[in-house]
Amino acid sequence: MAWWGDKGIDGFRMDVISMLSREQRFPDGVLKEGKPYGDGLPYYANGPRIHEFLRDMSPMS
Repeated sequence: MAWWGDKGIDGFRMDVISMLSREQRFPDGVLKEGKPYGDGLPYYANGPRIHEFLRDMSPMS
């Protein structure tokens, strides 16, 4: 984040913070009956490294 700050970035979108870490296998989401698409949310949100990334962003780290 410091790299971006040095470039003059004023801020970051934190509404998408849960999307920083994702499952790397990119599996298909489970199809529900009558729905044309699967639910990929478990695979692209709150991924396995999210806490690591958030700690790295903390001013206390």
